[in-house]
Amino acid sequence: MLQKIKYLSFFIKEDMMEPLRYLIVACSIGMVFLMLLKMFDMIFPQGKHFHRKKYVWTLILIYAIVFINVGFFSRESGTRTDVSLKLFETWGNSMIAHAYFVENIIMFIPYGILLPIAFKRIRKIWMCVGSACMISCMLEVMQHMTGRGYAQIDDVMTNTIGAAVGYVVWKIFDKLRLVFFKKP
Repeated sequence: MLQKIKYLSFFIKEDMMEPLRYLIVACSIGMVFLMLLKMFDMIFPQGKHFHRKKYVWTLILIYAIVFINVGFFSRESGTRTDVSLKLFETWGNSMIAHAYFVENIIMFIPYGILLPIAFKRIRKIWMCVGSACMISCMLEVMQHMTGRGYAQIDDVMTNTIGAAVGYVVWKIFDKLRLVFFKKP
């Protein structure tokens, strides 16, 4: 069992090298975005609320750039045209298939963390997870239409699970923040 986990983590680590390349570009764009927001704030002061939110928006921009590159631009158009509505089909029989399954969960964890921070309306679990499911469905349809990814119900399920995991992480940290940083 330990050997299987070791192989699985090896494949996940190998696959994560691609998003890391995108992360370098995304962080550069994010820094420019943050500087523009700071300049805007100097010219038109927005107050403390804007000051905190600009960092969250920068993280969302970085996440979106990596997400779009992984979901679309890392593949050639027209190379993938299949549709699968069979649950757990992507789990497959190999460690590589298992890694892809887990990576789809990992890909949406930041979504479940960042969106409740940025939007008060998405601080309810059904809103966060529901919006992640809708975004995932749109991603699958767009991948199918462009031929840049297989349209699979498994991807929608794993992405939604990832957002739920991210939401739980956010909720835990939010509760801890309230306990440790409560105003007197």
